[in-house]
Amino acid sequence: MYSMHEALARDRMRESEQRSQEARLARSLVASRRWHRVELRARAASERHAQRADPQTAVVR
Repeated sequence: MYSMHEALARDRMRESEQRSQEARLARSLVASRRWHRVELRARAASERHAQRADPQTAVVR
């Protein structure tokens, strides 16, 4: 009886660890996407500020 309960406990622990790993991966991916969007916005803002600072060198798109 004890070995059955121990096996069930080990299974629950493995499942819990797997869910934790998947959650960590998901959070990492979300953070990576978020920082990528922040980088794009910062780059666009930097370009806008550069154009305002020196309109002679502004790139026409």
